[in-house]
Amino acid sequence: MRVSKREAFLLFILALVGIVGMMIAFIVLPLMNEVNANKLVLEDLNNQKLIIDTSIPNEANLKKQLDTRLIEVSDLLHTFESPINEAQFERWVLPLTTKYNMKVLETNFTDVELTTPISLETQPTVVYYTIRELVEKFNSIAKEEYIVPESESLVLLSKHTYNVNTTYARYVYFLDEVRNWDTSIFITESHYNFEDALATFTFELYTIEQLLPSEIIRDYTSDITAGGTGKGDANEDPHPEGGK
Repeated sequence: MRVSKREAFLLFILALVGIVGMMIAFIVLPLMNEVNANKLVLEDLNNQKLIIDTSIPNEANLKKQLDTRLIEVSDLLHTFESPINEAQFERWVLPLTTKYNMKVLETNFTDVELTTPISLETQPTVVYYTIRELVEKFNSIAKEEYIVPESESLVLLSKHTYNVNTTYARYVYFLDEVRNWDTSIFITESHYNFEDALATFTFELYTIEQLLPSEIIRDYTSDITAGGTGKGDANEDPHPEGGK
């Protein structure tokens, strides 16, 4: 089969166009896409460099702000006690049981768990009658709603229960002293059995790891002597200050 010069020229042009097209599709276009992507990366890096160049003169001021914020956050965390074990917690309780001559009969400690703090204060239920609702509606009085504080923060919780022999008066004294601790350690359940002179205290310890040491340093290493007979004067006044 003979090919004319014109046909040969057209085949040459077609082959040349194909080669150029393949070069564009497989070489030029990928390189252009890569260049555009690199331009975006370069622009992002230039923006980061601008931020860094702007921040460098303020480094000392930013560091001061960071240190101040660290202290502020640490002070808030100090609202909670640092994590302590059972032996360390006994150094909170045993001096009081010894002070009031309580005889510790039994203790029970639970494992530490993660929990969300809950509000210990609750409002009494307000009973609404139909006539009251009508009166308040007539006077445009809105019903007061109490919102219980909520939190999504997680803290460490452990529970410690003590059963002791003591008098009722000293049971009350003990509760008053724990109330004055002003810590994240609370007595959440307690009762007194008059027949057996038996008191039960259940403590809940809310603790959290601290960022900075607290100014209040507690020594858990010193020797401690604790004990008690559980005896006392049955006529002691549990409210010597005229009621609490």
